[in-house]
Amino acid sequence: MKLLVVEDKPLVVRAAEIAGERLKMSVDCASDGWDAIARLENERYDAIVIDADLPHRSGFGVLAFLHQEHGRDLPHVLILSSDTGNVKRHVAEGTVRVMRTTESAEELQRALQSEPPWQS
Repeated sequence: MKLLVVEDKPLVVRAAEIAGERLKMSVDCASDGWDAIARLENERYDAIVIDADLPHRSGFGVLAFLHQEHGRDLPHVLILSSDTGNVKRHVAEGTVRVMRTTESAEELQRALQSEPPWQS
């Protein structure tokens, strides 16, 4: 199982890495949207954690790429944002989970373990 973490905040990246490792997932990291898309063009991931507010192409740009490539058949996608209400209005229902940005490996692990459809 593979996890892609798309985040530019080191503490959040580390928490997601710990969560992935606890779930026995190999973890790749991208610090901006362009790097994430380059990785997604070459690798298949079972789960993806994306910061909504990224440099060099936002988390929404990465999500748009995923929809273009996979349609509704997405892997587990978790969007992190400090403004979850605003983000929920911009994502298609049932395809991604929106969660408040956290530095807690436990919270991220629980979110990655939950089954879709993700409506929170």
